[in-house]
Amino acid sequence: MRYTLLLLSFAVSLAFPGLPSSENLIVNGSFEESSVNPGSYQDLPAGSTAIKGWTVTLNHIDYINASLWPASDGQHSLDLDGSACNTSATTACLGGIKQTFATVSGQKYDVSFDFAGNPMNGPKIKTLKVSAAGESQSFTFDITGHSAGNMGWKTQHWTFTATAAKTTLEFDSADSAPNLSGWGPALDNVIVKPGGGQI
Repeated sequence: MRYTLLLLSFAVSLAFPGLPSSENLIVNGSFEESSVNPGSYQDLPAGSTAIKGWTVTLNHIDYINASLWPASDGQHSLDLDGSACNTSATTACLGGIKQTFATVSGQKYDVSFDFAGNPMNGPKIKTLKVSAAGESQSFTFDITGHSAGNMGWKTQHWTFTATAAKTTLEFDSADSAPNLSGWGPALDNVIVKPGGGQI
């Protein structure tokens, strides 16, 4: 019976290639697999590939363990403003993370991710920018009323259209001065699936 269902599922996927896949196209979307094991958090500099599937961009990020604040999924999440940064430069603490994956040109893709903010200091409004295939959108999170024990994770959605056989998805901190010293947008549970058909 199981074999029959698998064959049927495969036949449907061949007949209707535009149907959304149930599998996440992103590797390690909840940041659980890593070559480092932070106590409460660990700063990772630009270029780091310590988190499986991801590369740190811009400057620094913090890899967060649930002992600092609960993740939305699993035991780990990210603060996109790294703590080990030069606060004399207004953008030095702003970090990001990216991953490249296979896509079909002209296919729309749905991106979902859980978003909160480091509640331990300002700015009060945390800003995150998501981009792929030449498209981008900014999202904001107000930390008012939140704490390390009550992060207030919110699931956000964004859609882009692929323009090539491979696409790089990037999440960047877009926080603004003052207080750029390691208290940034928090990110977890990144999921990408085909959706919306082709153009």
